[in-house]
Amino acid sequence: MTPGTYWIDGRLVTDTEGAASLAAHGLHYGYGVFEGIRGYAVGGDVALFRLDDHLRRFERSAQILGIPLGHSSAEITQAVVSLTERAGLGDCYIRPMAFYGGGPLGMGTAGRAAHVAVLVDEWEQERLDSEPEGIRVAVSTWRRPGPDTLPLQAKTTGMYLNSVLGKREAHASGADDALFLTQEGLVADASGANVFTVSDGVLRTPPRSTGVLCGITRDTVMELAVGNGLRVVEEPVTLADLLTADEVFLTGTGLEIRPVEAIGDSVYGCGPTTRLLAHDYQKAVRGEVDGLRDHVTWLRRDTP
Repeated sequence: MTPGTYWIDGRLVTDTEGAASLAAHGLHYGYGVFEGIRGYAVGGDVALFRLDDHLRRFERSAQILGIPLGHSSAEITQAVVSLTERAGLGDCYIRPMAFYGGGPLGMGTAGRAAHVAVLVDEWEQERLDSEPEGIRVAVSTWRRPGPDTLPLQAKTTGMYLNSVLGKREAHASGADDALFLTQEGLVADASGANVFTVSDGVLRTPPRSTGVLCGITRDTVMELAVGNGLRVVEEPVTLADLLTADEVFLTGTGLEIRPVEAIGDSVYGCGPTTRLLAHDYQKAVRGEVDGLRDHVTWLRRDTP
């Protein structure tokens, strides 16, 4: 990161000025929320995909945890826009965050200041004309927590410890990502992405009742699928359903649409439905799909 690419508490700062206190509550206890937003270089402009939806989820997550943002929706939106234009990166990833700062060590939040920050960094993306690279996935021995243990519909920092443990385990086994099951043994999601299967031309994905985060990319994929005349079903998915599917793919803001090459001995490759949706998604994030153009916020791109 270069100096001047952080926004915190209403002002642009350098790395040193924006450093969080080592006593920050969010650092010690994982009590914070965040979002991930993608920016795509299109000519001399940058397309931010579903900015409003991401920031609404950010505010909703903060509300669930009781973290006061202290800035209006318009102020946070303007912070994201100004910072992205100032960074001049083109293809980029933007992360708004909210967390409690320093103070006496302890799990209580009373008397602590809540901070809102935004960072932006360069992010490599798929080429529009390329087939998405597939990944190998391993079923994790770590289970997803139940809905009565953590607020699963908030995008919180602390919950990602579960994902990190699963992904480290997957990497140790030679896989690229982890697939998590619920406490009941149903398919939940990957470390940072939702899961879709394709069987007999029907797309299936675990429902919200499973405890999965209802991803914004997941929602976009369902829109694209319906637009292509495909049937989409939100229903519980068993491991057997997954292992016998024709195609399996993951969806997420960072991952976009990623075909699963294999889960254990089950091999899928990049099937025609995955390929179609991945191509359409790359067009959608650049404002090239009718009916989804209002999902894109256009910014000018400054030259650093």
